[in-house]
Amino acid sequence: MPCRPEVGWSDPGMKHAIPPIPETRAGSLASLAYARLEEMLTTLALRPGSLIREAELCARVGIGRTPVREALKLLERDGLLEIQPRRGIWVTEMNPRGELLALEVRRPLERLVAGRAARRRQHEEIAALSVIASGMRAVGEEVDGTEFMRLDAEFNRAVCDAARNPHATEALALLQTRSRRFWYARVKTGLDLVRAAHHHAEVAEAIVAGDEAGADTAASRLMDYVEEFVRGSLDEGF
Repeated sequence: MPCRPEVGWSDPGMKHAIPPIPETRAGSLASLAYARLEEMLTTLALRPGSLIREAELCARVGIGRTPVREALKLLERDGLLEIQPRRGIWVTEMNPRGELLALEVRRPLERLVAGRAARRRQHEEIAALSVIASGMRAVGEEVDGTEFMRLDAEFNRAVCDAARNPHATEALALLQTRSRRFWYARVKTGLDLVRAAHHHAEVAEAIVAGDEAGADTAASRLMDYVEEFVRGSLDEGF
């Protein structure tokens, strides 16, 4: 049998504290704190089931307490954290059966958003998604898991921006973050990464081309892959 490629991961954990950022422009800092903490959660630098402290997180992301606290509220909304007053902050566990239920909601939203993105995309999104599609093709060839996770986050943002439907994209964002963490935790070989990157590239390319039906079909194929991946985890007794 052919050798399965192994996934390459660089250290995404941000184990050393980042120099603090002055606490100005609280809204933008909260967004930055969210992005950094979301990456740490989805790449398992903050492990499921672990107890974390607010002060430690502020030091690790280099952002003050107020923006970090706002980001933590959003991450609790996303289902990645459980905040218990006077006890601490817990990283939630993962559940493949819960992922399958989430997919029932996520699939139609992904198709809707991809199709609308193809219809409504503008020059800046065409440029961004062209770069992302090329990047996805490249990480599939290089089997670079860390770069895939970075591109995946950019892909989600660019597609949602292009769709110009804040109601759909807000609902979808809640589901995508959970899915990203589950995929990262369960991916074992480069074959999964190659397939995931290929499907993302197909969606991006259809949107760039303005092919609404093609984007819908590509998004449906991506969801087929995700569902197959999650069901495989159930079969393995996860």
